[in-house]
Amino acid sequence: MPQGFNFSKIKNGEKILLQAVKDNPLVSNTALAKMLVKDKPFDQFNPHWIRIVIAEIKIKHKAELEKLAAYKAKKLGKIPQEKEGGKGGGPIKTDEFKETGDSAEITKTISKQIKTLEELVKVCEIDLDVWEVERWVCNKWESFFHSNDREKHTVVPLFQVKVWLKKNKARIESKAIYGDLIADAKKFAPRYKEIKYPKIEGGTLLEVDMLDFHLGRKTWFEETGEDSSLERSEEEFMFCLREIVAQARAYKVERILFPVGNDFFNSDNHLGTTTSGTRQKDDPIWRRTYRFGRKLMVKAIDELQLIAPVDVLIIPGNHDMERAFYLGDGLECWYHKHAAVKVDNGPRKRKYYEYGKCLIGFAHGKTEKINEMPTLMATEAPEKFGRTKFKEFHLGDKHHEKKINWISIDENRGVVVRILRSLALPDEWTIDNGYIGSQRSAEGFIWDKERGMRAHLFVNL
Repeated sequence: MPQGFNFSKIKNGEKILLQAVKDNPLVSNTALAKMLVKDKPFDQFNPHWIRIVIAEIKIKHKAELEKLAAYKAKKLGKIPQEKEGGKGGGPIKTDEFKETGDSAEITKTISKQIKTLEELVKVCEIDLDVWEVERWVCNKWESFFHSNDREKHTVVPLFQVKVWLKKNKARIESKAIYGDLIADAKKFAPRYKEIKYPKIEGGTLLEVDMLDFHLGRKTWFEETGEDSSLERSEEEFMFCLREIVAQARAYKVERILFPVGNDFFNSDNHLGTTTSGTRQKDDPIWRRTYRFGRKLMVKAIDELQLIAPVDVLIIPGNHDMERAFYLGDGLECWYHKHAAVKVDNGPRKRKYYEYGKCLIGFAHGKTEKINEMPTLMATEAPEKFGRTKFKEFHLGDKHHEKKINWISIDENRGVVVRILRSLALPDEWTIDNGYIGSQRSAEGFIWDKERGMRAHLFVNL
């Protein structure tokens, strides 16, 4: 008993304290002392003295209290663990996972506080391809542990995290598409016959732009004046591609640049929403739309590779960011044995293509600020920027044509930013908001290695 501390004023004072400890075996000495001095008979004492007496009681009744604490902890899911070299070091992880339909709950006891969602996912080993975190809490309490040294006592903080999950249906369905795609590619990754392209002196680059196609968009004649179908989409896409190629025959094409993506698909998942979740009027059979689009793109590249080697750049849009990646990965699988078709499906949203003294940048244009595009080009591709003389950025998203010129101090190092036209049919939202009158078009460009852009090609629908 601490010197100067007398329980004589309280009948059975030590027994009352012992019972309080038995009733609260997982509560720290300090917390229990503060709780006891709030009421009689201990309200006349300093909590510091009560805390010391509690510590001595725990040492005196060690065996009995440890059994009681273990029983209580097990019942509550708060079990002390053994550390290397000794007992009573801290809590072990106690896991509980309950799955009910499309939802689940995780309860986990840990020794470190979780402060961020990233830490939560790592500690609870949550598979984000299957689950989304709806909400979570991290509760704290303290437990008393002591060593063999009577003078040393430790209060160990314990944390219990509880997580509420729901199935990430969009990601699951996207992975299913991806699995189908890879299976198809492995089943038939064709070996194309090697084409001996003629040697061309003074050859040019043909850039083919079929932007903002929005495959799968459903339109109804009475609402928009147009009826859509996948078959109509294929017919229009291939017509524009062949017309651009026909116009380019007047030039000595030695290579073809084919940007793919830029909202090629109207939606990003089986829910019929864009990447950010905006609901679309879309073909309800989403697997059919995706496979149709993939086969259409293979058909287009197969025709282009008959003319010259083809470089494919995957440019994700705001409607189809994930689907654009899956499409690019599928095309990589399909053409990985083809020496003349190269697919760039790198993770960067903006890509740069160098041809002689020409540098062409590509981005969808949804999030970028137009007046910052030249600076982005110089920053993201400094070596290519320094080597080239003719520079342009080609954007989509706005569904109309616009050209903006920037001239630097050296007029020969100007940058042109073009917003290219769209092939998309107008939908109900477009009509209702008055975004009408834009010409549906595909575009093409002829680039000369030494003289820059030589021709701008159009196909109007």
